[in-house]
Amino acid sequence: YEVIEKIFQKENALGDVAAILHVGDIGVYDENSIGVLDEVTGKYTGRLTEREIKTILRHNNPIGEFLPYIKGEKKFPVPVYNIAGNHEDFDLYDELLDGKVNVENFIPLHPSKVYEIEFGKQRLKIAGLGKIFPSPGSDKIGPQHIRDKDFDLIKRTLSKEVDIFLLHEPMYL
Repeated sequence: YEVIEKIFQKENALGDVAAILHVGDIGVYDENSIGVLDEVTGKYTGRLTEREIKTILRHNNPIGEFLPYIKGEKKFPVPVYNIAGNHEDFDLYDELLDGKVNVENFIPLHPSKVYEIEFGKQRLKIAGLGKIFPSPGSDKIGPQHIRDKDFDLIKRTLSKEVDIFLLHEPMYL
């Protein structure tokens, strides 16, 4: 989040930044995402898949960066409108979407909703679809994949007036 903070400080020199739009892989993880290493089995006790845990560890991802925001020790300076990427703790992300976990100024976008950002007397309407589509021909569907129900929801949402549509999937839809 250091990068987001640096960009915000630079761009907000005049105090005009109303919100941050983030298109996924922000790193929604907490202490239960990976868990601890079980010395006997050699596996981690967290709620993520072994594959995702290995990816995080291999890339030395700083998974603890979101935790201070969850605990209320840090807060985003302006609302951060976010869609899930394909590398998140999706159980935790669902808890954020459902309001079971709250992070001040962090707004996870649900594909069934249009959100309004006010700045001055103007309003921008945004919507978003996070995650990625499964590989063509693959029958492997994981929590990182867009489901038919998500696609149906966003199609209905986009039938309303929307100024900005956020997407994590590459543009070859």
